[in-house]
Amino acid sequence: MDSIAFEIPGAEGQHIRGDVHAPGAGGRGRAPVVVILHGFKGFKDWGFFHHLAWSLAQAGFHAVRFNFSHNGVDESEAEFPRLDLFRRNTWTKELFDAAEVERAVGEGRLPCAAKMDPSRLFLLGHSKGGAVALLRAWRGAPAAGGTIPGGNAVRGPGAAGRCAGVVTWNSIPATDMLFARLGEEGVARWRERGFIEIPNERTGQRMPLDYAYVEDMLANRAALSVAAALAALPCPALFVAGSRDEGVPPEASRFMARASGGKGRLAVIEGGDHVFGARHPWAGTNPVLEEAIAVTVAALREWA
Repeated sequence: MDSIAFEIPGAEGQHIRGDVHAPGAGGRGRAPVVVILHGFKGFKDWGFFHHLAWSLAQAGFHAVRFNFSHNGVDESEAEFPRLDLFRRNTWTKELFDAAEVERAVGEGRLPCAAKMDPSRLFLLGHSKGGAVALLRAWRGAPAAGGTIPGGNAVRGPGAAGRCAGVVTWNSIPATDMLFARLGEEGVARWRERGFIEIPNERTGQRMPLDYAYVEDMLANRAALSVAAALAALPCPALFVAGSRDEGVPPEASRFMARASGGKGRLAVIEGGDHVFGARHPWAGTNPVLEEAIAVTVAALREWA
């Protein structure tokens, strides 16, 4: 069995579509679950995600990969046909979606639920998804409307139980990195125009993002603090970084490992770029990616 598709409601009633990769039939009892979170301009079928999920299943885990409800991908699974959704995306919508997937695991609403152990639920996030994973492990579920009331999320992922561990791959270290790259003048132009257009060099698309993205961050600044999440992580964490990542240099993961105190540790993959040598469409694995997967599986097995 390769994977089984699922669909559940997400932020603003939009759809979260995903796939569950189950371990082989030889396992006994319930197996731990790894929820995989993609990054900015990412999607569940990009490059290495299918191979990563398959590898985790081979290692004895249920692997759940999904599209955030506002990532711009619809049921056709073509690349970003719903830019109208992408432009309305926010951090709290992605936190809400992640919480809903965790809740679906805990309530037995995903495929293979009878074989899942929600008490051993792990989060694995790439790039922006790494920051979402850290915030989810720390703060828990936003309210049903997709926002965090009063900047203070409910602790714990609802029915799924406490997160048992977090792995990040080349995670961004702060939720305001886009602001920093644009600068004050760029953010001011964003406010005046009401949206910005972010080029996707691979697809050639110009992807709009509303100023509501900024307003959401300003309204929930405390709850969206990765630094605060790192200082109070309730679970172990592994920060995997590519030594040649130019988009998010390995110093970011090194900083996060230090900031998480005794809860976190660092694994630098020599020769790894932001996507550990993977490409889209998928062209096969490579030694750098396999090393990233190996250190990830080793940590998950230790925690499980």
